[in-house]
Amino acid sequence: MQELAKRYPSSTNTVVTTTGPVPAAAYVRVSSKKQGKGFSPEDQEEAIRAFAQQENYDVLMLEYDKQSGHDITREGYQKVLDAVRGGVVHAVLVAYFDRFGRRGEEWIARAKELERAGCAFISVSEGKEQGGLMRYVRGGLNEEYSRLLAQKVRPAMERSVREAKRHHGIVPVGYVLRYPERTGSTGGRYQAGTLVPHPAMAPFVTKLFSKYAAGGASLRDLALWANSDPACPKSPKGKPWTPCNIGYVLRNPTYMGALRYNHERLGMFERSAPGDEFVVEGEHEALVDEATFIAVQERLDRAGQYIVRSRLQQPDPMGAGILRCAGCGSRMTPSRRLGKRAASAAYVCLGTRSGETACTAVAYSMGHAHEALLRQVKRLTFRQWDLSRMEQPAAPAHDDRADLARALEAARQKMRRHTRRFAEMIEDPTDVEIAEHRAYGAELAAEIARLQQALAALPDAGPSMLDLQAAHARFLQMDVPTVMDTLAAQGDEAALRDLLLGLVTSATIVERQPAQKSKWLRARVQWSLDVRALLDAGQADLLPDPAPPDFPSSKREAQLARYKRYAARKRAGLVPAH
Repeated sequence: MQELAKRYPSSTNTVVTTTGPVPAAAYVRVSSKKQGKGFSPEDQEEAIRAFAQQENYDVLMLEYDKQSGHDITREGYQKVLDAVRGGVVHAVLVAYFDRFGRRGEEWIARAKELERAGCAFISVSEGKEQGGLMRYVRGGLNEEYSRLLAQKVRPAMERSVREAKRHHGIVPVGYVLRYPERTGSTGGRYQAGTLVPHPAMAPFVTKLFSKYAAGGASLRDLALWANSDPACPKSPKGKPWTPCNIGYVLRNPTYMGALRYNHERLGMFERSAPGDEFVVEGEHEALVDEATFIAVQERLDRAGQYIVRSRLQQPDPMGAGILRCAGCGSRMTPSRRLGKRAASAAYVCLGTRSGETACTAVAYSMGHAHEALLRQVKRLTFRQWDLSRMEQPAAPAHDDRADLARALEAARQKMRRHTRRFAEMIEDPTDVEIAEHRAYGAELAAEIARLQQALAALPDAGPSMLDLQAAHARFLQMDVPTVMDTLAAQGDEAALRDLLLGLVTSATIVERQPAQKSKWLRARVQWSLDVRALLDAGQADLLPDPAPPDFPSSKREAQLARYKRYAARKRAGLVPAH
């Protein structure tokens, strides 16, 4: 609400008057840039502004979306709803009701929400939304139009691909769509575009195919090269290249001059049936020759035979989601080698593994990482509660912020009821009624502004005394080191992981001994908010960090140490006779 009020400061003065203009939000939507006369953004905006001027509405915000009406995540759409919920606007203006959305149940739900908020929902061409049966009829008609259109469009697009050999769908990386000029002979309608090579992306795609066809470079190697070489262009969305992105590019037959359709079964109402996919020769320029493309597909097929089985059904190891790379800050992800023993499991840097970063961090054993993590957490000890040890007193249990927030929400509710009741009960208000409404509205607006200022002036709320005591009692009753030893002895990694997630937010391996083939790791942990607050308050302590054991400093010493251990085991009769 505060952000909206800052963005639209005039709403504070206009919301409480009836003789002045009513604060309103205008919403404009098109599905694509091809929509013509009557539905273009300019035509919609012009109609809305003319209506607002004629009917005494003050358009405080104009939001525009170029997106499907079935997508409820539209940015402008959500901003309008936030303004209504915050009491900033009291009317929503659209050129046509279907511009607000085409998903039936969503349209009806939002119309009900606007009605409860006392916000008028008005279409310039269709009038005010009155609710009742017509609300459900409009919502159903908006969706039915999309359903019928999908039944006509999908077969027509298939014919266009097969016969006119024109591309439909997402433009592949390396191409752009070029549309022919509209002339009178075509009625001014847009014609299907033609794929033309992108000046920067097309050479990059050609090089990807040649590198992979030559052998020696994996998808991960190509992703790392694309992200680290300044000569390589960024991906279309500006995000780093990943092996998945590279593989998707290499599988697309569009780059050898063909057109593929129905490869992905998309569509809300009409979808292609399994087996409807087809590939035809296109009219666009190929970026790779057919021999190179086939060689790439054969190599991808061979690589696909050795994909490891999915690990989605395996439980997450203890440090998953907690351990972070000391080099680049990325998550450390578990990696198990298929066919090897469990001791080969390790944590590797996710940035390095995906090819998004050129991090040189070395992987480390999963077992040693778990030991280092548990060793650090078991340093945490809790004393009996003692207020005399607290260096800084905790915040009082009673928080003024919660009272102010409740009072602010109550004042906003009064403002909404006040505006709604006046609009519903009085069709032709007298001057006295208008003056009374304006006076009471001004009082409510002043009260809302005062509460907002008071809430903004409060410092960030810290943990209260009761919160600290409750957290301390929970941890003290648990006896963290004992519980961790018990769970470790039982081999219950899932329970250990749940316990760690309540104590720490992240951990980093900062030391390893020896440097090669490390057998001992040191971790540095970031404690959770509750634990950090108890440490700051003096109600918890950390035991000294244990020093690493003595490891042989040379290969000769390591051999002697192994021989001594072998001799001791032989004297004890633990070595089987040959």
